Amino acid sequence: MDVQTPPPDDLREFARICQKRRQIETRCLVMKNLREEVRLVIRIYNECWAQNWGFLPITPEEADAVADSLRLVADPGLVRFAYIKGEPAAVLGAFPDPYYAFETSLEMVR
Repeated sequence: MDVQTPPPDDLREFARICQKRRQIETRCLVMKNLREEVRLVIRIYNECWAQNWGFLPITPEEADAVADSLRLVADPGLVRFAYIKGEPAAVLGAFPDPYYAFETSLEMVR
């Protein structure tokens, strides 16, 4: 799917109906609250994986370290939170490689 091409109207309508019926709301990442946003991602992740054998939850301190490393490269448009009846239920997103920006800036200096 080409993300630059808008989805078909019938798909948009189907999504609207589903959102209304199930009381689903979505929103993008808010950069000014990056630490809290990453902690929410980690909370959802920890809850979803808690019952898997050998799972070790990510701590709030680890979440803060992730947030700090993403501050320069995070793209709010690549992360979407889903809420059902006002409660956080899921997160979908992509976090870019934080080293890409570093490598690119080194190439520009050369």
